Amino acid sequence: MTGSDSIKADACERRTEAGFPEQEVSSPDKDSDSRDGGLKGWTVLIGCCTAMLATYGITGSIGILQVFWIQHQLNDRSENAVSWITGLNLFLSLFLPACIGPAFDRYGTRLILGLGSICYVLSFFLLGECKQYWHFMLDYGLLNGISSACISTMALSTPAQWFHKRRGLALGIVCAASSVGGICIPFLLDYTLAELPFPWAMRILALMTLVLLAIANVCMIERIRSQGPWRAVRLRWLTNARFMWTTLGTAFFEFVLFNSISLIPSYAAGQGFTTSQASTAIAMLNAGSACGRLFAGWASDRLGRFNIMVCVLAYTTIITACIWMFVYHSLAKLHVSILLFGAGSGSIISLAGVCFGQLCTTEEYGECWGTAYLFVSIAVLISVPTGDALLSRLGGQGYVACSAGVLGAAFIAFLTARWLVLGRRWTIKVKPNSFVPAESTSDQKHNWSWSYYSCLMTTSNNAGWARDEYEETTPLLERQGNTCSSTSWPEAISEFKCLLKAAATITCGYFLQQSLQIVSILIIGRVSPQDLSVAAFSYMIANTTAWLVAIGGTTAIDSLGSAVFGQGEDIARIGVLLQKYFITVSVMFIPVATLWCFCGPILVLLNVPVELAYGSQRFLRALCPFAVGYIVFEALKKFLQCQEIDTPPTVILIGTAILNAPISYLLVHVWGWGAVGGAIATGSMYWLSAILAFLYIWRIDGNQAWNGWSKECLDGLWKFSKVVLLGIVNIGAEWWAFEIITVGAAAMGEIPAAAQSTIMTTDSLLALFPFGAGVATTNHIAKLQGLGKANLARTIARMASGLAVCSGCIIMLLLLVFKREIAQIYTNDRSVIDLAVKVFPWAAAFQVSDGLQAVNAGALRAVGKVNTAATINLMAYYVIAIPLCYLLAFKVDLGLSGLWISLALSLTMAGLSEFFIVASLDWQRLAIKEER
Repeated sequence: MTGSDSIKADACERRTEAGFPEQEVSSPDKDSDSRDGGLKGWTVLIGCCTAMLATYGITGSIGILQVFWIQHQLNDRSENAVSWITGLNLFLSLFLPACIGPAFDRYGTRLILGLGSICYVLSFFLLGECKQYWHFMLDYGLLNGISSACISTMALSTPAQWFHKRRGLALGIVCAASSVGGICIPFLLDYTLAELPFPWAMRILALMTLVLLAIANVCMIERIRSQGPWRAVRLRWLTNARFMWTTLGTAFFEFVLFNSISLIPSYAAGQGFTTSQASTAIAMLNAGSACGRLFAGWASDRLGRFNIMVCVLAYTTIITACIWMFVYHSLAKLHVSILLFGAGSGSIISLAGVCFGQLCTTEEYGECWGTAYLFVSIAVLISVPTGDALLSRLGGQGYVACSAGVLGAAFIAFLTARWLVLGRRWTIKVKPNSFVPAESTSDQKHNWSWSYYSCLMTTSNNAGWARDEYEETTPLLERQGNTCSSTSWPEAISEFKCLLKAAATITCGYFLQQSLQIVSILIIGRVSPQDLSVAAFSYMIANTTAWLVAIGGTTAIDSLGSAVFGQGEDIARIGVLLQKYFITVSVMFIPVATLWCFCGPILVLLNVPVELAYGSQRFLRALCPFAVGYIVFEALKKFLQCQEIDTPPTVILIGTAILNAPISYLLVHVWGWGAVGGAIATGSMYWLSAILAFLYIWRIDGNQAWNGWSKECLDGLWKFSKVVLLGIVNIGAEWWAFEIITVGAAAMGEIPAAAQSTIMTTDSLLALFPFGAGVATTNHIAKLQGLGKANLARTIARMASGLAVCSGCIIMLLLLVFKREIAQIYTNDRSVIDLAVKVFPWAAAFQVSDGLQAVNAGALRAVGKVNTAATINLMAYYVIAIPLCYLLAFKVDLGLSGLWISLALSLTMAGLSEFFIVASLDWQRLAIKEER
């Protein structure tokens, strides 16, 4: 082996140790002319610039059109409703690249760009004829959004094939072209909309885009095509932490950028500026963007792409928080702050593409970029409506403060991505000689760059050894069919399918358990309003005391038992864990049972009406003996789930749920036992479920993990009790916080209390899937850690987060689209419905974060970091949410909206914090610790 071969082999080994897959190293001289411009490359760049000028150049001026629609054609619609038109357009233009990008890699530019150009020009001709809301939604929201996605994907993907060392500069120039459009088009629209009828203004815009896109179709052509099969989405990208952190950071700053572009006219109007001055502000934003994009692209080629991205994000956050926030009514301050903000935000846009370009090969660039923007598009979809709501609720300063906070989150995400690339180190200057083997020459050892590996590497001529060994096209992600990782993609997919099935089964089980109480409340409620209040209030107490002890305590069995099952050496230890659970929870239930039996006087002291207080005491006394059945069933259910036996408990609950209704009706109405009869009927179902689960384990399956009662259950009982207590605190922090906030809503009056009940009930039902997914995540990751499959456990944790994001987005869209219909299920009172509709978007806002919190808390429990999850939840709810609720709801007079805004912020903090912690875990070390 030659010295050069030795260096490369050792370098590949070190890349593998740092978590990078082994790849064939690209030659720096290979195809260097065509890879760094040339006549063809610069001609292609001209076409890309005209395409961006026609698409994102107009997108950068959409705020002017939005204001015009509100004032004319859509003056009967609210600003928030109109903002969904532009929100859909932006969503599609960023969501569809997930499909279009791989198509570009496989088939090139001609067909996609041609069809997109025709539809894009046609959409502006049709826009002039739009009169009604649905016309605008179909034409600009749908047709223009789809065609814009086709064109912009080609324009942003093609330069990466023609430029190598100067890729940052090339993408900076392309993105600057959209800024040029953002400078010129606002003045064009301002003039044409004032002097011409709207149809003719749109025809002029259509003719302009026709000329620009004709040039793009002539000049733009791909350099190479991928030979692999075309697939719309490659989920393998989601298994790499660097890619996910980069995507998360991009989503944050795109959220701020697009709602800023769309809402600057509204913001300026709120500050007392004229429409013309608002148009000038948009031009100033784009002027700053043009300069920033050119400089950042040039600098990133020399100082490192992620380095410059982190610096620019820090600059933009500071500008937003320290200058823009204090504009008030000064036109000069507005223009200066917008100009400086534009320089930063524009730089970020151009740098995003080159950062993603560092994570893949040239042939995979369209696929990588498109997959990332599949998630970014969700942030963009909600950016304009959310920004509009923030602007109307919090005013200009509050809106800018929120924008600064989101930009700060983007800064943290990119800083973490850089940290992961550098092997979990915070080094600013990374010397290649610290990684070069001993055979390296002295000349090689003296050369350095700010960054190591292709993701942060400079490409100047003095990059030395680092440049020769790692080209910027050397991927940091695994290529299909070529991996040195111990985790195979089919194995990960198979495990994820098992997790998904388990999550669905567990969710079904929790829903059926909830249905026992819901049916009981509905049947009791037909006796009298007083009995309805007693049943609902008593079950609330049960949920936050005994049921919480039962469910929170079983998290210890989830994590420890699944790890034991994964090791497979002595699964009888699961039975020992079950015995420890029975001892610990039985001791904890004693004070709970005492509280239930004598809660009447305590409730009276808390200003609960006397009849309700003592009625609840009678109800809970009747339920108390049956609570033991609930605890036993929860324990046996977890005992089975640790052994990957998920279906039988759900089948048992189906049977008891069917029996519950007729038995409850018999005891409550036929025998006339009232609310106490409902408690006895439901409690009987708990004991029946426990008995059936016991018989299943005894006679059918699961008994292999039980060797009878043993003295071992007393060993380490105190440590086990602490894990149980932390699990109770982890789950209880959220449950108690929601109940406290419900009490706060009741203090606002009858209508807010009724609306809170509507939203709370809906959110509780929709939260069952994230909760079930969290339990399934705990079981699967603990099992994999027990098996010593740390890489697969890490992959499943990331895929679980992806599942949480997808389910959260679906739930969010359901709440946004059907909020009025959902409210009408609960009541016919128009005041309550209107208030619920007004607040539902805030409940929708944290669904993604709630899912992330649930699954990542499950992952933390699986690796033994229960205290970390509990601390984060306590901080989120009791340091942030509840104080903020009081401030926003009662001091700022936001009412019920203030309560849910506070929950949204706290859950976002908790979800992202736990996601960040899980993404940064050293899984190999944890697996070794688990084995010991």
